[in-house]
Amino acid sequence: MQTFDTVITWEYLISNISHIKAVNVLIKLIAFSSDHYELVRYEGSPLGRIRFFNKNAFILYSFKELSPREQKMVMARFYLKRRIRLDANTLLDTDISGISLKMRKKVINYAYTYASRRVKKVAERIKRKTSNLLEVEWEILDFLKRNIKCNESLESDPETIFFRNYGGLKDLVFAFNIINMLIGIPARTTSGFLLRDNELKRYVWSEIFTGRDWIPVNPCIGVLLDPNDPLLIPIKVESYRSIREIESQYKLVRQVMKKAIAVFRYSVNVIVKTNKGVYSGQLESIAL
Repeated sequence: MQTFDTVITWEYLISNISHIKAVNVLIKLIAFSSDHYELVRYEGSPLGRIRFFNKNAFILYSFKELSPREQKMVMARFYLKRRIRLDANTLLDTDISGISLKMRKKVINYAYTYASRRVKKVAERIKRKTSNLLEVEWEILDFLKRNIKCNESLESDPETIFFRNYGGLKDLVFAFNIINMLIGIPARTTSGFLLRDNELKRYVWSEIFTGRDWIPVNPCIGVLLDPNDPLLIPIKVESYRSIREIESQYKLVRQVMKKAIAVFRYSVNVIVKTNKGVYSGQLESIAL
């Protein structure tokens, strides 16, 4: 029997906030990153359908109808097994040429849309200096540390980060990803939770592709993260486009301009079993 090491429990409140009956209601909710976890068991009330898309797992709920002001509480509990990854330093001790040329060209073309002229020059300077992945990453982190002050509590506006000398966590992740891609290294944004001292908090970090696997990095404090840290809880990965955590589709029996269906994340509870003990944390009424 396959064992699990992580349990994630989601609770959502689905509400028809209008005075019109809604029919054929479909709700899609993020569940966990299937690129980081294997699903061992799933429980729910009611039991939604599980769908996998772009390295992520989603829960789908369908309701034939929701009466005006009707509310439904849903719960989904996932028993997961963390996928084991190689050590970050081992994976990074290689050359950029280990990444396929096709992939390098793709990410470079994407990054050029968002990078300033100055940042493009920085990327070219780093490429001329070294092609070793580990050295490249330390060069990028050093550049960000010297030029952009990170404050995790700041609201983010990633697409303007190269025109400021400060930014929030998402801003630094975006900047780090773009510079990597300018050099030809695939990078993606990973969001989820950090569990420390039995306290759970939302978190965002970057992951870069070495040609063999993805390595997590925190560009806000300038460090490589342990890919196998059980207390870093990946929920969603995004490569080239934003992925919404909550989506809804429905029809109204009488058309009105106002929104009808609202979904509130009521709580999330995470339990992690490690060889050092069991850790848990919970967040309630999470703002989206």
